[in-house]
Amino acid sequence: MNSTVVVRANDQAEPSLVVFGRDDAGKPRASWFDAGSADLARKAADLMKMRVLRVETEEQKAVARQLAPGRVFASGRAFTPFARTAVFSQLVELAGDSSDPSTKGSTSGKPAAVASNGSAASGDQGPGPAPTAPADPKGGPSRPQSWDEIGIGSVVLATVGVEDGWWESIIIGVNGEALTLKWRDFPREPVFVRRRSALALLPAVTK
Repeated sequence: MNSTVVVRANDQAEPSLVVFGRDDAGKPRASWFDAGSADLARKAADLMKMRVLRVETEEQKAVARQLAPGRVFASGRAFTPFARTAVFSQLVELAGDSSDPSTKGSTSGKPAAVASNGSAASGDQGPGPAPTAPADPKGGPSRPQSWDEIGIGSVVLATVGVEDGWWESIIIGVNGEALTLKWRDFPREPVFVRRRSALALLPAVTK
């Protein structure tokens, strides 16, 4: 995909439009655009089957400011990073619908195969939900400092895309190289599977 930025929201400008919705993995995404980038952002939303919210009130501006400023790429798609669940729910309400209709455009309720650290995710997703077997009888530490320490309950970093950042995830199942995880800060999101090579360890705690 051509990642050349065609238009970028001005951090100093007022939000004029919010593009929001859920990706194929069911995760909430959103970003805001200023008046100068709103037209292209609206077209990008149509292409991505996402919703738009015109920002007109102070309440809407306050919610929009909790999101990252967006940008539109030459491919016509918009950059919409993860949004906190609470903020996403506010967007749905402000858009005039108590439900989340953006899920209708999702192709699956399960996590999609995505690239991580440049590896081909279609081969790194592993099998479906794995049997839960701890790496050792006591399980792994909550913050492992080596791959040998990983077990049930360990917190590691995972991503659903190279542009979306890394998020804390809890290991709930181990099946060889395939690990079953859940997002620590998004408990209502579906569990997912990653291979060890597609994850990252948290940095060591320094005293």
